Amino acid sequence: MTEHTTESHPQQCPNCKASLHGQFCFACGQNQNSIDRHFYSLVSEALEDIIQPNSRTFRTILAVCFKPGFLTREYFSGRRARYIQPVRLYFITSILFFFVISLLSGPVNPTIDIDSDNIKIQSGESVKLDKIDKADKVDKVDKIDKIDKIDKADKVDKIDKIDLGFLSPEQSAALKVKLKEQIEKAIRLAKEDPERIKDMVVEAAPPLVFGLLPIFAALLKLFYIGKGRFYTEHLVLALHNHSFIFIAFLLDGLLEQLPASIWRTGLQAPIGIWLACYLFLSLKVTYREGWFVTLAKFLALGIIYVILFLVTALAALLIGVMTL
Repeated sequence: MTEHTTESHPQQCPNCKASLHGQFCFACGQNQNSIDRHFYSLVSEALEDIIQPNSRTFRTILAVCFKPGFLTREYFSGRRARYIQPVRLYFITSILFFFVISLLSGPVNPTIDIDSDNIKIQSGESVKLDKIDKADKVDKVDKIDKIDKIDKADKVDKIDKIDLGFLSPEQSAALKVKLKEQIEKAIRLAKEDPERIKDMVVEAAPPLVFGLLPIFAALLKLFYIGKGRFYTEHLVLALHNHSFIFIAFLLDGLLEQLPASIWRTGLQAPIGIWLACYLFLSLKVTYREGWFVTLAKFLALGIIYVILFLVTALAALLIGVMTL
């Protein structure tokens, strides 16, 4: 009987060998509950940190969605153990967002159907033809193909008009030839294998957004340079705000899968409005400046961030095209 009691309540933590003074080890935090229990209790313990209202995950999600700036202030007030760490929260929400979005955006397979009265030139798009024979349909398809080739050639020829004055004439000509070849290849690939283009976008987006994080934090540092705050404080706010953006975009993407209706619009519109209000209020709560000053900085930060995102995305697209 004594041996059984010693096994059920060991004097040392089996994980780190530290002396025990309760159910949880003070050194490593391991719960000393025995695994010889009902299956239900094991499942309940596994989900405890997610589904319980007082769990760390529940508190973090509630705060990050409905309390702008709150998590950042809590973090630097020393109340950190009760919430998910900012970097971990960012990676969890970003991975979940890009994974789900990649599943939701199904394959795009443009088709041309010449066996019926409709010529489908894009997925979900058709051109109605009344009382014409199959040969005429094929002729229509040929015309569509010719127009597409002319349009593609026109786009590619515009490259010749680009001024690359920082290069020598020989280098400029060689670069333009290479760029033409890669753009033609990208256009062909987009028609023949659109799934690969989608995969490229999904793969490029996470590092693109993550690379903008420290830049955005530096912008916050610049805009609030007189506040005497460390760069890490601005970075933590950036991590929390981006985590909320991922959650908001994820919800919007899920709603997008519903049939178009007033009900769906009625759910998506509040998400967009709350997204803008949330980002504005996060600056107001964190830095505690006046409403007008905060609004001016919010608009300026938004414009700069969008420009940076577009420039970075264009650079990533160019690199992707050149490495096809």
